[in-house]
Amino acid sequence: MIRQFILRSLALLGVSVVAIVAWAYVAFPEAVREYRLYLLEDRPSANFRFEELSEQWTESDLKLHFSLLRFDCYTNAEGRYLDDRSCFADISAYNASPAMTASFFFSQGKLNRAAVIIPSWGHQAHMKNLREVYGKPTAWQRKGAADVPLYGWDLGNSGAVFYNRKRPTNPLNSNGIFWSSARACSKEACFQNLPGSYQSY
Repeated sequence: MIRQFILRSLALLGVSVVAIVAWAYVAFPEAVREYRLYLLEDRPSANFRFEELSEQWTESDLKLHFSLLRFDCYTNAEGRYLDDRSCFADISAYNASPAMTASFFFSQGKLNRAAVIIPSWGHQAHMKNLREVYGKPTAWQRKGAADVPLYGWDLGNSGAVFYNRKRPTNPLNSNGIFWSSARACSKEACFQNLPGSYQSY
């Protein structure tokens, strides 16, 4: 009797797991594909601080500085991604914590922004790392674009770093660490002209 109950329970659990996986494939095919590749591929890690990046870098400078990473670079279609050109590298970790992709964006041939995409389970580790490196955030958003509020650190002449305040509720979604150069901040006011959004500490 107990054995039959256990077998039925395991069978129901197996059916439930299969159903959840099938639903995820249908509802979030791109996210499932990215996570599958991330977990199965052998990828290099990236180790750097954002103040190491220079708004004077060209694509050649980027590839020379991060010679262990394999970049795919594209000219951006109008309205897609950021700036004029994008370079992407698949990675396994950023500064020893889980990360999926490092992205770099160029405007008029010079590095303007960057992003590191984080799997949902890596959120807390990166929050800890950022606070250890940059201290208390300069400011935070109560409600950000697309309802994704951010923490922000002002790096002065090295630009600004932003990070999702919250771990995504959907485990198939991801977080991101975003860097804007001082040039980008001078044009778009990274910590100003956002009434009702940023609250300084």
